[in-house]
Amino acid sequence: MIEHHQPAGHGQQHDWLGQQYDRHGHQWDDAMRRAIELAAHSPLPDPNPRVGCVILGPDGEVLGQGWHHGAGTPHAEVEALADAGALPAGCTAVVTLEPCNHTGRTGPCARALVDAGVSRVVIGQSDPNPVAAGGAGTLVDAGIEVIRGVLAEQAAALNPDWTFSMRHGRPRVVWKYAASLDGRSAAADGTSRWITSSQARVRTHRGRALCGAVMVGTGTGPGRRPQTHRSRRPGAPATAAGGGGGSAPAAGMSPARRLGADRADRRPRPGRGTR
Repeated sequence: MIEHHQPAGHGQQHDWLGQQYDRHGHQWDDAMRRAIELAAHSPLPDPNPRVGCVILGPDGEVLGQGWHHGAGTPHAEVEALADAGALPAGCTAVVTLEPCNHTGRTGPCARALVDAGVSRVVIGQSDPNPVAAGGAGTLVDAGIEVIRGVLAEQAAALNPDWTFSMRHGRPRVVWKYAASLDGRSAAADGTSRWITSSQARVRTHRGRALCGAVMVGTGTGPGRRPQTHRSRRPGAPATAAGGGGGSAPAAGMSPARRLGADRADRRPRPGRGTR
């Protein structure tokens, strides 16, 4: 459902195509689709959500664009504002996720938009993070028109795992298990190596590349040295051993390729994800 918060005395403005928008906000769909495309460039996995932002001038022209490059780097709104430069009156920021309202490793994006002088902010997904939420309220309090819920499902689809974690207070866990027809995963004497096909293993690695960490049992980790490093995607997950209190060394951490990020920023930690 689209929510429209309009400050008192606010006159008619224009949207992406130079047409008058309506109270349902549907004319903002094209701009939001572009912001979603930008957000898809953000790293995955990463402790922070993928976010894209487009800054539009009063006549609908694109003045700036940006996306979040990962934990510890400028957020999408800040990058788009920097790309746009000094803004004329009547500008609109279209962003896939509600601007954050707290100070972490970076400052609050809601305040950055207020300071930049935007007149309107169009939001896709409301922020489910209780620590960072509230940016829309800050914008409205500053006299900025806010439209929420534009292509909300598509915007939320950018970050299903992060959204799950924020709403449930725990990571989303994917269990991968391969078994033969008799319910066995390996030979009792340990001689078997793979019981799956090469196609299945390729699919497993594709899924693994989207995870922030890989956990294996202590009976598998130290002794059998599972090849969790085989995914070469930037930001490949670290490996942890569980089940017996032991631990296995991190494996498969690819070099960081994005600006402003280091290895420490790429490893999820408890309590992170607050952008």
